[in-house]
Amino acid sequence: MHDFDKDRAKRHEDREKEFGEKPFKFGGEMFYVRANVGYLGIKRVAALSEDSSGGETFDAIEASVFSMIDPRDDALERFKKVTAGNEDPVTFDDLVELQNWLIGEQTGRPPTQEEPSAPTQPTTGETSTEDSSIELGEASTN
Repeated sequence: MHDFDKDRAKRHEDREKEFGEKPFKFGGEMFYVRANVGYLGIKRVAALSEDSSGGETFDAIEASVFSMIDPRDDALERFKKVTAGNEDPVTFDDLVELQNWLIGEQTGRPPTQEEPSAPTQPTTGETSTEDSSIELGEASTN
């Protein structure tokens, strides 16, 4: 019998050692990026489309962020308290920015492809002032 649990535990342990500590501050609280993230939080975000409802979008992004925060020291409860505060409210843009940063920390690359730089107009030669030929001639048969 192949023991996937043993392989998985070793893979997770190796990832934790390689990943190291990645602290971040949000809403005045200190949190850490989780080394081994469950795929479901990321999957829900990847499944979002233009047809997704606002509720689906909020839920998917929130689940993604929750999955990437290391739960030590009651981190998820503290994070929920930060996001529920009205004195210094966490906006949707704040949450999306945090999610993008967390994905970058998890994968070592940006969450989406960066926007290309501004397109440049191709350089062309000088404009001709000559009239162009609009008559069709016979093709040479030689």
